[in-house]
This record gives sequence, structure tokens and C-alpha cells, in this order.
Amino acid sequence: MEEEILKVRMLGGFSMVYQEKTLVFDRNYISKSTQLLQILFLHLEKGIAKERLLEELYGRDDVENRNGSLNNTIFRLRKQLEAAGLPEGKYFYLKKGIYYWDSAIPVETDLSVFEKKLEESRKETDEDKKTELLKETCALYTGELLPNMTGENWAAVANIHYRDLYFEALEELCTILKEKRYFETIYQLTTTAAGMYPFEEWQLWRIDSLIAMNRYQDAMAIYKEATKHFFDDLGLPPSEEMLERFRLMSDRGGTGGDQERPSGKRRAEGGLLLLFSEFYRHLSCDRPHDGAERDLCLYHALHADGQKWRDPYGNRPEQGGFGGLKSCDLQFSQARRFLHQIQRKPVSGHAFRDDSGELPGALGQN
Repeated sequence: MEEEILKVRMLGGFSMVYQEKTLVFDRNYISKSTQLLQILFLHLEKGIAKERLLEELYGRDDVENRNGSLNNTIFRLRKQLEAAGLPEGKYFYLKKGIYYWDSAIPVETDLSVFEKKLEESRKETDEDKKTELLKETCALYTGELLPNMTGENWAAVANIHYRDLYFEALEELCTILKEKRYFETIYQLTTTAAGMYPFEEWQLWRIDSLIAMNRYQDAMAIYKEATKHFFDDLGLPPSEEMLERFRLMSDRGGTGGDQERPSGKRRAEGGLLLLFSEFYRHLSCDRPHDGAERDLCLYHALHADGQKWRDPYGNRPEQGGFGGLKSCDLQFSQARRFLHQIQRKPVSGHAFRDDSGELPGALGQN
């Protein structure tokens, strides 16, 4: 008879399957008994010292008798495991100050399979086999470790550890696939990663893979989505790496449509304004206010040290960017008029000119 294994999922959620049945455990996802079980599963191979277990379970609680509380939790956990459908037993035991899971009921966690596949990929010298192992490793990572437990220190530390292992595997896999020009696979893998972690690193991989497949409009859509997220949620402008992709997509027609693209001096004139107009639109459309927030945003942007700014084409003020501005000295009345033009007109070199064809105020000075 084949040995029955308790299969435990900890990535993207927590569940247990035994004899092909999902066990119904404690409905309180953050109870001490649930945490005790999960900590034991995290330390299946080497066990966990009692003192460390006490600290992880009760370190932030005002508990007078930690040992007594742990004994009560152990008693409750054993009753819950038996009621859930596991064979009667002790399930775990204490030996020389270390708690171990009882091997009488073998356990396989998705974490252990994930780590095993990653270790195999590290040792594999055949590139095709390494690629397949890395694909399997990445497929096993279905979400953050125990998302309901991220408020607990022990879970947060473990979560970062496994997230970094996933990043390591995905980065290496994408590098191999890039050399083989499997850009569609890169796009699919990094889209999955960006869904869990919308970090710039994965957005750049997505954009690069689409550019390599000549899908410039799709790449531009991701650029706009990513920069909107960075600005709205984090208050960050696009990085230099993002702006490099913007310039590349613009040069190759990735802005979409048949509008004439500014060139030469007009390109430089519109650079900063194009970037700022995107931010301004987010403030105008997504955040209800009376206009003061937008004006304050503009005021600080235009009176900042010009050395810190680059337009979407990488120009600094002294290089002729921003319409040749040597200093951002727009007056408030001119700024408000300019912003009304941004809201009404399409974003192009012409959108920043007033009715006479000139850029407003200092923006028209060369």
C-alpha cells in the first residue's frame, strides 16, 4: 500500500490535503494553534528550538506564562488535527529542546518541493534541463507565503526569503530565454510576476519582451500603467531605465496613432511637459479636490532644482531640454493657463503653445 502523505500548501494560501481530501482546520486563520502548525511545517527538516518557538508565538504578546500557553496550544492543536481527519497520534514531539514533526505522518510542503527544484537547477549544467527546472520552480510559486500571516514577524521574514528565491529563479530563467529569443515566454512569466509584485524590474522585462516582438503599442500601454502606479501609489517619477524604454518606443513609433511626432527643438520643448502632463492628469482625474493640490504639485515641480529633472528624452536643462529653460520660473497665473491647455488638448509639441503659437511665459524663452 502506498504511503499516505500529508500535502501542505503554503504559497498563496494555506491548505492541507490527506488521502485526497482537503482537511478542514481551524477557521481562525491567525490563531496560535494555526501558527504553531505552520511554524512546524516551515522547519520540517531541522525542527525549531523551543525558545525560538516561544518567541515567535508570544514575543509580541503580554503573556505571563509562555510555557503554560504553549502547552495549552499544543494540546488544542493535536485535538484539531485529529478532528480534521489525520490518524490519531502525537504529530510532533520535543527532543533535546527542539520541536520536530513526527515522521509517522509524512509531510510534503510546496515550499520543500520549490526549494528542491531550485537546488536542482543550480546544480544542472545542461542548459535545456536547467531551463525546464527553472520553469517548474517558477510555476510552483503561486503567491506570497501565508498571506494571512504577513503581520507576524516570523511569517514576514520567511515570506521575503522565498520571494527572493523566486526572483532569483525567474531572473536566471528570463536571462536564458532572452538568449534563445523566447520573448513570448518571458512576457508571460514576468506578467505573472508583475501580478504578484508590480515592481519595476518585472515591468521592464515585460516592456523589453514586447519591444523585441515589435509590439510597441502594447509596450507603451504597460509603460503608462506602470508609471501611473509608481506615481499614484508611491509618489515616484519614472526611473532612468523606464525613460530609456519610453525614448526607444517613441523613436520606433510606439506612441500609437498617426499624430506627427515632435522632432528636434520641438521634441526638447515638449519633453518635460509631456512627462509632467501625465502626472497632472492623474491628479486631475483620480483625486477629487479643489485644484490647490494640483497647483502645489506644479509649483514645487517648476521651482525644483532643474539639475534633478530629465525630460522623457533624457535631456537636462543645460542640454537644451525643457524648451531651453535655464530655470523653472513660471508664474502661477501662467502655470494655471498652461495646465488648462494640457487638459483640453492632445499631448504633443503643439499642446503646450498658446493661441499665438508661442509657449506660455518662460517656456517660450530660448
